Amino acid sequence: MDNYQSQSIQFQVELVDVQTTISLLLDGTPTSDGEKIQVNIRDSVNVTIYYKDDSGQHISGATVNLVGVGKFNETNNQYNYTINAVDLSPGITVFTIYAQLDNYQIQSIQFLIELVDIETNISLFIDGAPTNDGETIQIEIDDSLNITIYYRDDLNQHISGAMVNMVGRGLLNETNDYYNITIDALDLEQGVTVLTIYAQLDNYQIQSIQFLVEIVERATELLLFVDGAPITDGDTIEIEADDILNLTVYYSDNETKLHLPGATVDLVGRGLFNETNDYYNITINAANLDQGITILTIFAQLVNYRPQSFQFFVKVVERATDIQLFLNNEDKTLDPTFSLTIGQFLNITVKFTDNQTGNHITTAIVQIIGQGFTYNLTRDNLLGQYYIILDTEDLGIGVKLFSIVAQANNFQIKSIDPRITVSRILAEIRTYSGDAQIEAEIGDNILLQIILNDTVFGADITGALVTFNWAYGQGELLDLDGDGTYEYLLENVREGVHTITISAFAGDDYDFESYTLTLVVTAPTVTPGPNLSWLIYVLAGGIVGLVSIFTLYQTHFKYPPMVRKIRKLKKKVRKAKKTKPILVNKRDEIINNELQNQIKSIEYEVLQPEQVDKIEKTPYKEGGEE
Repeated sequence: MDNYQSQSIQFQVELVDVQTTISLLLDGTPTSDGEKIQVNIRDSVNVTIYYKDDSGQHISGATVNLVGVGKFNETNNQYNYTINAVDLSPGITVFTIYAQLDNYQIQSIQFLIELVDIETNISLFIDGAPTNDGETIQIEIDDSLNITIYYRDDLNQHISGAMVNMVGRGLLNETNDYYNITIDALDLEQGVTVLTIYAQLDNYQIQSIQFLVEIVERATELLLFVDGAPITDGDTIEIEADDILNLTVYYSDNETKLHLPGATVDLVGRGLFNETNDYYNITINAANLDQGITILTIFAQLVNYRPQSFQFFVKVVERATDIQLFLNNEDKTLDPTFSLTIGQFLNITVKFTDNQTGNHITTAIVQIIGQGFTYNLTRDNLLGQYYIILDTEDLGIGVKLFSIVAQANNFQIKSIDPRITVSRILAEIRTYSGDAQIEAEIGDNILLQIILNDTVFGADITGALVTFNWAYGQGELLDLDGDGTYEYLLENVREGVHTITISAFAGDDYDFESYTLTLVVTAPTVTPGPNLSWLIYVLAGGIVGLVSIFTLYQTHFKYPPMVRKIRKLKKKVRKAKKTKPILVNKRDEIINNELQNQIKSIEYEVLQPEQVDKIEKTPYKEGGEE
C-alpha cells in the first residue's frame, strides 16, 4: 500500500513418509525378527509378509524383496514367497526382507533357517538275533558271524545308497532293505574284539553301533581216573605215606568226544603227563607229598581248544597229635572260655604233643587267628610249649573268638577255638569321707568331695567327667588339683532331705554305677542365753578408763620425770613463782644409780620370770638438761 513499508514472512513444509509396520509368518506361524527355524532337505518354507500403513491398511504395490533370493508376490493383502530346503546350504542361512513404496517408510525383517539332517535310526542283528549296542557275542574259533544292519529314516523307511562301514573290515553290502556282511572268527584276534559300524548318507543323520566279539576256544572235556577209579573235581583221596598213585587223564573235544593229541597236560608243580594211546598218564609217590592234605592241580591245554583244569586233594595220614590250652596258667582245654578285664594281659599257652609218645613237637607252627590278625606263638622247647601274651587293650571290649591252629610236617593238624570275654573295669563312686549321708543346717555351704576308685587295679581315677543331679539342678564336680578328688560347693542349702545322684564317665574302659548321696538339712536349735547386761556396764566403764589413761599419758606420763620437772619449773617461772632449788646429780652418780636399778630389775626377773616389766630408759644429757 502506498506510504507503507512492505513486510514478508517465510515458513517451511516438510513432507514425511507415511509410517508403516511389517510382520512375518513362516508356514503360517508368526515369527519374530531374528528368529530361527529348522527344516530338513525334504521341506519347503512358505514366507508371508504383511506390510501396512499407520492406519493398519495393506500397502499395495510395494516392492517386497528377499535379499539375494527373489521378490515376493502380492496376493490380496499380503506378500508371499516359497523357499525350498533343497536350495539351501548346510547349516544356518540368514534371510533379510525389505518392503518399500514411495512416500512410505521402508521396513525390514530378518529370520534364520537351519538345514538339519533327516532323523535316522539303526538296528543290528547277528545271526538273525537282535543285538544291543555294546553287547558281547561269544563264538568259537571256527565259527562265523552274519551281521545285518537296518538303516532307516524318521518315517521308518529304508535309506538306500548309504555307506555302511564296519571300521577296519570293509563296507556292508546293500540287499533289499538292509545291509549285510559275514566275518569269520579266524579273522579276529583271540580274546575280545571291538567292532564298530557307521551308517551315513548326505542330509541324513549319521548312526553308529558297537558290539564286542569274544573268541573262545572249542569246548573240551577232561576226565581223571586214580588207580582206575573215576575222580570228581574237588574229591579227596586218603592214602598212607608209602602209597603210589597212578593218575590217568582223558582230554577230548566236547562235541566229537575225540581224543586231543599233542596237548600239554601238567600236574602243576610235579611234572608233565605222558601221552599213551588216547590218554595221558603219570605216577606219583605219596612219600613226595607233604603230610596232611595236599592239593593237586591238573592243567590241560591245546591251541584253539579250551583249556581245562582239575583239582583234587590227597590226604596223607599223619601221626596222631594232642593239644592242650592254658589261659593265664589255667587249663582250659575242655572249656576254652575265659573272662578278664580290659587292661589285663592274657597269657595263651599251648602244648602240642605226639599222641603216642607224649613228646613235645619241636618243629610245629602254632598260630592264633582272630578277626583281622594272625600271630605266631613263641616256641619254648625247655618247657615244652608254645605261648603268646596279648594285651586286652589291643583286643578291645566284648566277646572275642579265636582259632588256635597247630601243625607240623608228618603230624596231624590240631586246632582249638577259645572264647575270650573282655569286660570293662568295674569302677566305684564314693565320697571322700566314705559316708553316703551329709547333715547340715539351713544356709550352710556344703563341699561335695567324690573319689572314683578302680576296683580291679586299686587306683584312683583322674581325668573323668563327674556330674551330679538333684532337685535344684545339676552340675559338674571338678578335680582342680589333679589328685583324683572331684569337688563342688553347694551354697546356701535349703531345709529338707535331698537326694543327690552322682554319675561318672572316664572312657569306654570303665563301667560306673551311679551313686546316691543323701543331704539332710535342718533348722538350727535356739536356746535361751544368760543376762549379759552387767557386761555392757563393765565394757562402758573400761572404755572410759582407757580414754582417761590415754589422755593422762599423752599430756603427762609420756614425758620422762626430768622433763616433767623442767616443764613444771618453766610454768612457775612464767607465773613469777618462787622455785625450789633443783638438785642435779653428777654424771657418774646418774650412771651408777642406773646400773643399780638394772641389777635389781634383773634379780627380780630371775625370781619372777613370768612378770617382766619393760624398763623405761630415759635419755639424759650431761649437766642435767634435756
